[in-house]
Amino acid sequence: MEEESLEDVWLRSYVRQRREPGISGLEESLGRPEPWATSSSSSRSDAPAEATGRNSEEGGISTPPSWHLALGLVIGVAAWLQRTVPSEASLEAAISGRYGREPPAKIGWLLLGDRSFSSQPEATSWTESYVLAVGRVSVRHEGLLYEHRYVGLGGRWFAMPYLPRVHLKGKKGPGFRYGLGLCYKARCICIPDKKAPCKQLIWDTNSLLSLVLGLNISLFFTGLWAQQVAQSHHEARVGGWSLSSCLIRMSTLSLPGLWDGQWSALFLSAFYHRGFLEFIRNMALLANVLEGAAQYGSWMFLALYIGGSVAHFVGACAALRVLGPEWLVPLEVSQGCRGGLSSILALFSKVKPGERFKFSLYMVEIPTPLPPLAMLAANALLDASLAGGRGRFWAELAGHAAALGFGLALSALVDVA
Repeated sequence: MEEESLEDVWLRSYVRQRREPGISGLEESLGRPEPWATSSSSSRSDAPAEATGRNSEEGGISTPPSWHLALGLVIGVAAWLQRTVPSEASLEAAISGRYGREPPAKIGWLLLGDRSFSSQPEATSWTESYVLAVGRVSVRHEGLLYEHRYVGLGGRWFAMPYLPRVHLKGKKGPGFRYGLGLCYKARCICIPDKKAPCKQLIWDTNSLLSLVLGLNISLFFTGLWAQQVAQSHHEARVGGWSLSSCLIRMSTLSLPGLWDGQWSALFLSAFYHRGFLEFIRNMALLANVLEGAAQYGSWMFLALYIGGSVAHFVGACAALRVLGPEWLVPLEVSQGCRGGLSSILALFSKVKPGERFKFSLYMVEIPTPLPPLAMLAANALLDASLAGGRGRFWAELAGHAAALGFGLALSALVDVA
């Protein structure tokens, strides 16, 4: 009585799974009859035959889902990684000979050398996290403490990149600031500066202005490009979505969009403008008010900018709901930062009521500068007059009023006076 081989078992399962009209002769063509069909193997084949019979009655042997194989592969890899987590002794062996060397020579104006490897390690630490380990190496050089991180995976240690440091000399001793660049194993690529090898990473009013204006400009021109592609080249759709429709849905605040889960519009709608003239007018006013508003903190400015835009949308929807027509409520959309600018002007009306702003009717500038509340009223009237449609005029005014109330409430809450 011959033992049943694994190949016979596989072939038997394959035929049972794939049997259909026209394929029943597969066993005969391969010359391998089913082992349990012979009397010599009937004693060992009773259990498989019974199981096969039950599965056949249920419609045949079911094929395991493909994710079973993927799950088994992931579990196997995780088990192997857990068994090969490197130890703390292996970390010390891996970094031996790497420290205490002179920094590499500078190559050109972009590739620089790092001095954080010039001294021997002061301390090392090791932490295990099931499938990997994290090592920290502390080095003190010229009075400054550096820290390098390593990741242990599969029995080996890999050095992690880190930010460059710009040395500063002051009365309280040497200090540092992080630079705009990236370092790896004592080699650094930095954005050069006139007074230092690497430009310092400093968050100030100019950085905030660059960030906000950069987001507005990027989304505006991306939207123009997406619309041109959609109209002239009939852009291909992926899964029923096109680039232009996806961008508009993610950056346009509306009630149907929120119901569909487009929560990103609560943040992106304040930075996305579709009209060129509105974009120019809002950016000009934003450049004038940002520096003064940023004095009270970047988070304060962003809360007024984004929250005021959302408050404008809520106020406009409420006005349409109350004054009508109600069928316009689902069609109400919010794009741009006109509500956020109204909230920032509300802040100025409390903390800097004597501040003056120049109002321009697009290309025509009004010669008399306006105080914050007068500037807000002028913008609201201009936006309402251009809104068009039944009920849009009062909805736009209500939106600016809601943004004004939000700005005053937030200013009183944080006590910026």
